Amino acid sequence: MAKLLTYEQKDTWMDRLCGVTKLIYFLAWSITSMLTYDTRVLAVMLVLSLILFKISKTEWKQVGSIFKFIMFFLVINVLAIFIFAPDQGTKIYGTKHVLWQLSAHYPITAEQLFYELNIILKYFTIIPAVFIFVVTTNPSEFAASLNRIGISYNIGYAVAIALRYIPDVQDDFHKIKNETTKSNNTYKIVQIFKKYCIESYKLCGNPPKKAVFPTIKRELKKRCMPPNQVI
Repeated sequence: MAKLLTYEQKDTWMDRLCGVTKLIYFLAWSITSMLTYDTRVLAVMLVLSLILFKISKTEWKQVGSIFKFIMFFLVINVLAIFIFAPDQGTKIYGTKHVLWQLSAHYPITAEQLFYELNIILKYFTIIPAVFIFVVTTNPSEFAASLNRIGISYNIGYAVAIALRYIPDVQDDFHKIKNETTKSNNTYKIVQIFKKYCIESYKLCGNPPKKAVFPTIKRELKKRCMPPNQVI
């Protein structure tokens, strides 16, 4: 199973950027796309996002499942906007051109369709920026960069866990689950995953000086895999 949303070093200028620089770009890009309703601006940002995504050499296997998950919620969001605020586009643009009267309370207007088009553009503008930020940012370097600008080491370490530790354990969890029988070892997997969550919480409060990822990884394999398969 391919790792999802995890850092992989590539020979691109994006990987060589400082973690704080990427964070500033990501925040500025996201805030701009959220605040503007100018379709021309969103269209230009979308094109730039796709170009940068291509330059970052991000592979589909890294983001494909997450992208499908986001698309599912995008559809729900668009439908919810129409159900709960069918006149939002009219309020924003100040005009009303009814294209089809679905019911007394749900007219389909050109303004509403245009507004929801902008919402979709916002999603597609921000999503590549999120993927680029996550898959091109070394968690350890990013945590160190946060510490250099005055942010607590504990917070920086928690960020490093979020970007690297949890995805790695998630990947190992699926591998171990596929290699063990459903009857006897499922309980063990659940118990070890529970222990991992507790240890992660403790690490965030009192992070060690050295990485503990290999130790926990070996512990997972030792407890769940058959003796002749322990690595």
